[in-house]
Amino acid sequence: DDCGLIHPYVVQNNITNLAFLLERGNRIGYHVRAEQKCLIFKKPDREASPSFKITADAYNANGRLVIENYDINPNTANCVQRVTVRSYDPGAADKIFASADQTVSMGGKTDAGTAAAKNNPDTTMQISYENVYSEEEAQILADAKLAFLADEFITGKVRIEGNGNVKVGMIVSLEDIGEE
Repeated sequence: DDCGLIHPYVVQNNITNLAFLLERGNRIGYHVRAEQKCLIFKKPDREASPSFKITADAYNANGRLVIENYDINPNTANCVQRVTVRSYDPGAADKIFASADQTVSMGGKTDAGTAAAKNNPDTTMQISYENVYSEEEAQILADAKLAFLADEFITGKVRIEGNGNVKVGMIVSLEDIGEE
């Protein structure tokens, strides 16, 4: 996927080509991987419907429980409602500013930003250490950082019975796991 950014010059400082592309992709929230002889550089679809649904008390045709065990951990330590990016354009002698607000829901009752703001009303992260060269790049960086932090809101491990339809990176819906 084209991210829409064109840099006249980017330094690849003593790292492999794949490591360089992973670094550039991670910076703006893109998935980067190599499959056979094809390089995939793709923006994740956060609005997509779950490809697979797993219910806590579902049984397979043999009468075995589909979810064998799970460990789900909510963590609001790094969750924010807003990310701002500030930089300076020396060529235009002007500031560069962009912000992103929490709008991504993970399908539960509470999103990461709302949970973080429950006991702290000002949950804003400012990024001023990244080199950005335009407001468009600053906006992409702010959106990517906010999405990354939202992804870290609820993490865990779920062990399910083997199913060839479940693949790495797939959006799955866990139902009847807990209250939130």
